[in-house]
Amino acid sequence: MLDLAPRFLLKNFKPEHKKNAAIIFTTICIYVVVLLYNLFPPHNGYLFTLFTLIGRIRNILHHSLRCPLCGGTRSFLAMSVGNFSQALHFSLFGSSLFIYTLISLPFRVAYVYGWKNTSLSWLEQSDKWWENHFITIVLVCYTLQILLDKLNWFVWSA
Repeated sequence: MLDLAPRFLLKNFKPEHKKNAAIIFTTICIYVVVLLYNLFPPHNGYLFTLFTLIGRIRNILHHSLRCPLCGGTRSFLAMSVGNFSQALHFSLFGSSLFIYTLISLPFRVAYVYGWKNTSLSWLEQSDKWWENHFITIVLVCYTLQILLDKLNWFVWSA
């Protein structure tokens, strides 16, 4: 995560705050890109053609099977404009990750700028929980999404 944030931004933070500062920077960048995508969607032109081509190549390479993280980006895009139902149809995992990053962002900012209380303990514990259970969360969401899709109870639109 530290490699995604520019060094000139991170050098201004204490060593114990660099990880959270990098996460804040990365999260804000993702939300800005999502906002720009929603404001100026690539519905035509070369960019749309490129996305369509990439999607077709992905289908060929995956033999029409979806990967566990399939639909995560579209889920983020739908969640950013408040379309929660569509976001869940794209990816259960992507939707839950979006909600977690959105909830934890103010706590990270507060921690990096010196506010220390019980929220810091919650933030550290929740980060460790996500890190320790990441693969399990992905597999549970993937299995649940496939099962619900096969039973035609909740269509997976990814």
